[in-house]
Amino acid sequence: MKLNPDREDKLGKLDDKHEDDLEFALQALNHLEIASSEKFQQWVDESDSHQALYAECLFYREAGLAAEGAGLPDVEQEWMKFDPSPEQTPTSRKRSLPTWVWTAAAAIFAVALLFPWLLHRNEEMRLAKLMEKHVVLQTENGEPIVVDQANKGQIESLGAQTHQSGRYGVLNMRQSASKVKLMSASTSNTYTLNIPKGKAYQLLLEDGTEVYMNTGSKIIFPNHFKSDSRVVEIEGEAYFKVTKDPNRPFIVKTASFSTKVLGTEFNIRAYPQGESNVTLVTGKVLVTSGENEANQVTLSPGQNATCAGGQLLVKDVDVENYIAWKDGYFFFEEASLEDIMNEISRWYNVRVEYGNENLRKLKFKFWANRESSFQDAVVLLNQVGKVDVRMVSPGQALVMPAK
Repeated sequence: MKLNPDREDKLGKLDDKHEDDLEFALQALNHLEIASSEKFQQWVDESDSHQALYAECLFYREAGLAAEGAGLPDVEQEWMKFDPSPEQTPTSRKRSLPTWVWTAAAAIFAVALLFPWLLHRNEEMRLAKLMEKHVVLQTENGEPIVVDQANKGQIESLGAQTHQSGRYGVLNMRQSASKVKLMSASTSNTYTLNIPKGKAYQLLLEDGTEVYMNTGSKIIFPNHFKSDSRVVEIEGEAYFKVTKDPNRPFIVKTASFSTKVLGTEFNIRAYPQGESNVTLVTGKVLVTSGENEANQVTLSPGQNATCAGGQLLVKDVDVENYIAWKDGYFFFEEASLEDIMNEISRWYNVRVEYGNENLRKLKFKFWANRESSFQDAVVLLNQVGKVDVRMVSPGQALVMPAK
């Protein structure tokens, strides 16, 4: 991996000052057996500077990996479009002018080519940084509004309001409906609400439907539904309490399936990684796999439909296992350690590694309050006596067999 010059300079300074520490931090970063050793744990605990050094190395590795896949434009190819003759590339041209002239020209051309890309990447990075810690509403033109910090005027300009209801912050879009109805249907806008890791949030749609959003989720919705249907899209997990309207079915779309209802309560789970499913609490829903209307199932209360390989598998379940998150709890009944740690790590925004891959399959019954700290949650998990979960650096946990 090649770091950019600024990062190389910074690591160079670290190397001059703490060569041994830097070498040890990089070894731990690339070798799990070192990161899980008692020696490494003692080294991390010795000083804040050790923790900071390891965290910085981890950041550079992740940033470098992201840059490798970022799709930078090919300056050489773009130059060929500008002047297609084979001899005219910045590196191969037979120069009649001094070398420095062509070097400068190539540099200016490269900067001009990359400038729009850099602006776009900078905006993407700014938005990603906002969404790491805040509930962010994106307008149709992509403008981000930090909902949990926005001033009253920003939210009210959209015909919406925010308030607190128990443990949930609420974005109330019901006002927007009356405003839109006074105008033409063309004024209806689409929004995306992003929930960061470590938070849950409630959205009140213009028809009165309540949507409880779990951590690390997003929902795409209009400020005013159409006259014949109500359609939203989600990624992640959400609990819906749908307002009844026989003339306008409510449809929730995910990457794997769609769920059609008239008025009911249900939970949808559709994170990019892991199992996608629908759990019905009350009423009745029709679940369709992808666009295949031949692959449909109708659920009754207490049933769960899981999408696997394009097929829908239905089973009877204890719905509390699937909706406890809405009431502020982690609750698992004979769940794998991997499923438990995926849920915990998503909420606390912690990376998890396993010292032994077989640990992922261990089964647990586990309960914890989501308002407690990560350390409190893993203490309860460790008390079972099967595993030893510990923090090895800020934001990174390691799971080892219990001693």
